[in-house]
Amino acid sequence: MGISFKCECCEKKIKAPDSAGGKWGACPSCNHRCYIPLPHIDGEEELMLAPLDPNEESQYQDMMKETHDLTKKVLSETTMPDDDGSEEPFNERQLLRNIIVYLRYIAEGKLEDAEKAISKISPHKERARDLLKRMARAERMESELQDINPKLLLGMMKNLNAKLA
Repeated sequence: MGISFKCECCEKKIKAPDSAGGKWGACPSCNHRCYIPLPHIDGEEELMLAPLDPNEESQYQDMMKETHDLTKKVLSETTMPDDDGSEEPFNERQLLRNIIVYLRYIAEGKLEDAEKAISKISPHKERARDLLKRMARAERMESELQDINPKLLLGMMKNLNAKLA
């Protein structure tokens, strides 16, 4: 039967085989990473969206704007945690956070800040290189990096990997 859906980026109609449902794929038109919805199951009840109450519409718009603003703020946060000089054990989550911050700085052209960020990554070179390899192989990129062109991001990750070698 096949699955039909639209690319979120270019709005082109895409057809995929049923076996691709629930997975990620690239749009053949713009190469945007798209989630392929699960195929419709015969006999399954289709849910329809409920209409919005016109009296509450402005409230919904306010909530959507607030959600958008919060998301934008979270995605734009690129400051490094304060360094108090203590040498506490570094966990993988902190290392991943520092790698993400470094990549954001590079993407935004903040090279001096990127150099400060890499100084927090360098003491953990092997673990950082392993994390970079796993990030490159992942189906979904970290949400903080999804607005960066995937090919550019991969190049920045390769560059960081080379610096850590």
